Amino acid sequence: FGELDAAASRVLEATGARDPSGPRLAGVSTDRPDAYDDYLRAVQADEEGRLSDARRDLDAAIHLDSGFVSALAMRLTLPVPSPDRRLRWVAARLNGSAGRASAFDRLALALRTADRDGERARSEALAHELVARYPDDPRAHAMLAGLYTSWGRWAAADSVYERELALDSLAS
Repeated sequence: FGELDAAASRVLEATGARDPSGPRLAGVSTDRPDAYDDYLRAVQADEEGRLSDARRDLDAAIHLDSGFVSALAMRLTLPVPSPDRRLRWVAARLNGSAGRASAFDRLALALRTADRDGERARSEALAHELVARYPDDPRAHAMLAGLYTSWGRWAAADSVYERELALDSLAS
């Protein structure tokens, strides 16, 4: 998928369909364009705080491609209003799809695991590595800012959110 992603990116940039200096999602791969569209809607809904919409769109993406690692990983991290039996199924699919995980997905999963296990220094280091490796991907910035927010480090979170907003050409 790497060559296809790179070719698609070059076509989009050459046609002006996307601002090459804007935000980019790294390592998101599926052979189903409709699943990718659902995933993009979920990312936007999550960023806007519309968690039920994000869950719905992720479930739709996973329904179309049950091995879509980015969608599976994101679905596991969204808070649920009540115990969600579907999460066990999502976790099992994610474990079975590990071979499809991109470098971004593997690093993000390591970060989430470290954070869940209370390894603050490790999770912060992994979040900084994500931002350094994928500086144009708003998800990397959101993960670092999310850590800082959850730890009450408001000034640090605000700084990261400002850098994330700067990725969006509309914010300039």
